[in-house]
Amino acid sequence: MARTINGALSNLVETEVNLVTSRVQVARRSRDHLLNQIKRFNENNIEKLDFAEQYNLHYGSFSRRTKIKPLDDIDIMIGLNGEKLVWNQANAYNEAIISVQNSLDKGIWSQLLNDDNLSLNPTKVLNRFKKMLGNMSGYQNPHLNRRQQAVTFQMISNEWNFDLVPCFYTQSGVYLIPSGNGGYWMQTDPRKDQILATEVNQQHNGRVLEIIRLIKYWNNIERKPSIPSSYLLEVMLLNFYKSRSSIWNPCGSLQAEFEACLNYIKNNIHSYVGDPKGIEGNINRLERNVQNDIFSRCENDMREIQLGNNYENIGNKESAFQCWKNALGSEFPSYG
Repeated sequence: MARTINGALSNLVETEVNLVTSRVQVARRSRDHLLNQIKRFNENNIEKLDFAEQYNLHYGSFSRRTKIKPLDDIDIMIGLNGEKLVWNQANAYNEAIISVQNSLDKGIWSQLLNDDNLSLNPTKVLNRFKKMLGNMSGYQNPHLNRRQQAVTFQMISNEWNFDLVPCFYTQSGVYLIPSGNGGYWMQTDPRKDQILATEVNQQHNGRVLEIIRLIKYWNNIERKPSIPSSYLLEVMLLNFYKSRSSIWNPCGSLQAEFEACLNYIKNNIHSYVGDPKGIEGNINRLERNVQNDIFSRCENDMREIQLGNNYENIGNKESAFQCWKNALGSEFPSYG
């Protein structure tokens, strides 16, 4: 229950959007415990991978603090030692081939190569990693995710999955991870995503990430057209706030910013969205019909919001709250 739209939005963010602080703390401890377990693999596994913890990398929305409820997955890149390996660009712009430097000295990679007996097969690496994880106590159900890029598994005692991506850090400054596309690896650098999110949030005194979480909540409402990639949505919003000198105008509120974000999405859902990492080019690869559906949803919800604002201005609070509920779903607080 709330008396103003701003108050209702703050209530919604607190109860339905933001992760519970105590669970975040537990999740971070369990993540650190898992990394310590993996660190020991080099000591006590016969069929091993050569782990290099200095190249481990926290990434994804949990790391960037843009994740919303539920806390269902935690992403980690697990560094491997590639000193016996070299890499070259493949045909696609972001794909790579990793090969052994010396065909007479393949080391631990000898059983993880493609049919050419030189290039490293990402699926074989993932399967060996999965086998090693399956031997750890306290965890369950290790399997390759649907994109064949990570090993996904869960702690028995907690509700979230870990998505673990084996990676190599290269001298050229990019990471190579399984592409899920045959024998290829993919170039990436999530550090640049983290830098963008941190810099834009600091640019606006730490207020941007909460707005992003609220828009992600809006995007996830059932039975409404949505942007399938929360990463694309996040990058669009970071670009929006990066281009602005200030937020929280004199009307200043989540209320005004929510409307501004919908307007930006509407006006840019058909546009080029550059990869912050400078690797993949345009990350807005949505089909035209999906873009059109998002455009229409933004128009409809902005119409509801404007009507709600008009009702609020004339003191008809109940109708104002109902309009916002139409845009933000049944969990939007009732007036009172």
